[in-house]
Amino acid sequence: MIHRRTLLKSSVPVLTGAVATGALSGEILDPEGETPIQRLFAEWNTLYKEYDRLSDQAEAILNAEKAADNPNAFGVFEDHDQSVVEPVREQVYSLEGQILDQPASDLRDLAMKTCVLTNVSGLIDYDAEEALQADSRRLLNA
Repeated sequence: MIHRRTLLKSSVPVLTGAVATGALSGEILDPEGETPIQRLFAEWNTLYKEYDRLSDQAEAILNAEKAADNPNAFGVFEDHDQSVVEPVREQVYSLEGQILDQPASDLRDLAMKTCVLTNVSGLIDYDAEEALQADSRRLLNA
């Protein structure tokens, strides 16, 4: 005879693993097993690293121009920023918006949305915060 407590204790790790891996949300997954947020996040993560690298490069250009006493150092920086950094920044912002607009399908999605939201200059967009709260409550049945 299996006691109820034993059954419950043995099912928790299985259910936790199923939720964490998205196994319980199969109807939401595409054939590759990724949710829309997971596909967008992979693209965002790669692009954000490039954006970060380009931003560092722009800062290095500004510092070099200042060190050379170029009176137009900020102009050189702004030109570089507009022509090189801005197009990538706009793509990053677009992906961030798409990710935050998608409903989370599982806990991985929620973690990815949280990562994107907290990465946005450390400032919280209150509309996105409400969406995250709604997703969290829905996923937790709270």
